[in-house]
Amino acid sequence: MQRTVGFVKAVDDVSFSIARGETFALVGESGSGKTTTGRLLLRLLNPDTGEVLFDGRNIFGMSKKEMLAMRKDMQIIFQDPFSSLNPRMNVRNIVSEGLIVRGGYTAGEIDKWCDYALEMVGLKSEYKYRYPHQFSGGERQRIGIARAIILEPKFIVCDEPVSSLDVSIQAKILRLLADLKERLNLTYLFIGHDLSVVANIADKVAVMHNGRIVETGDVKSVYTNPRDEYTKKLLRSIPIPDPRAKKKA
Repeated sequence: MQRTVGFVKAVDDVSFSIARGETFALVGESGSGKTTTGRLLLRLLNPDTGEVLFDGRNIFGMSKKEMLAMRKDMQIIFQDPFSSLNPRMNVRNIVSEGLIVRGGYTAGEIDKWCDYALEMVGLKSEYKYRYPHQFSGGERQRIGIARAIILEPKFIVCDEPVSSLDVSIQAKILRLLADLKERLNLTYLFIGHDLSVVANIADKVAVMHNGRIVETGDVKSVYTNPRDEYTKKLLRSIPIPDPRAKKKA
């Protein structure tokens, strides 16, 4: 006989707002609820209670048809550039899948939009007939970014988009994301666990621990004057790129 002794809440009592054109970072260790929160914002998961307001509208109160129209404005860049791309689809079909699902585009229009998205992320348009296994990890993530921007969204959830990449490639992808934000007037929720990475891209940051937000503020104030003890521990865990330097206990 089994009995319920308690419940574990992946995300509980989380509330924050993201201004248009802002990069809002959500940081914390693995299992803290960051990715769950990001997917809730896009209605890829349904909450037990609560609401998500996008341009003043609660997306959990929308019909299937209304939500399909709304998805044009809300996209996601996944963490793993290997598992997030279908190995049986070529780049053209991967990047333009959103256009195909929405319908109303000719084959020629799809090709033009695909070429545009690939060029925006620094890939050649002739790559669209290749398959994911023919690309490096950084190039695959660029394909994932192209898929996210092809519908010209307003808001993108970046779910640890550089954590699976080499450090040298991370910097290039971060610069690309910053450039696209300015060129396309995008708003980001940037999910990450590496505070040194987040410091280079975010305007504001929220620290998550055990499904709750324990501290929120602009990046400079949180990093220089953290209030919560968990935030202080995260900051102390950032590696110092100097073998002669010693950390304070």
